[in-house]
Amino acid sequence: MAAKNEYQAVKEETFVPLFYFITYGSFSQALAMHNSVPQGLLAAILTDSLNRSETFLGHAGSDCGIANVNIGNSGAKIGGAFGSEKDTDGGRESGSDACKAHMRRQTSTINWGKEMVFVQRIDFNKNILTS
Repeated sequence: MAAKNEYQAVKEETFVPLFYFITYGSFSQALAMHNSVPQGLLAAILTDSLNRSETFLGHAGSDCGIANVNIGNSGAKIGGAFGSEKDTDGGRESGSDACKAHMRRQTSTINWGKEMVFVQRIDFNKNILTS
């Protein structure tokens, strides 16, 4: 059973690895649902479409502080702009971002390979950590 974007649980910030499967009609509808929640820490999209990935990362795309393409939501990237948007916003008070607080910056990661890469080295097929 698919979740619905209107469910309160879907709109809560849980800080645990949850996947909600929500059906949608078009990519623009999916993006609108994605941006309709009050939080904005990080998000990811899984796609083989360059157009969709560029839309997701661009000004009309994800409104999260960190956006990833074809890689899991593993958190901050070394050297990237770490921060969030909307109700999750804790600010960007360190490093080079301190002088750019008036700008909306986003750290983006794209995996152009054919397989999903998990930073935590988890192999879901074997339910073990890989070496």
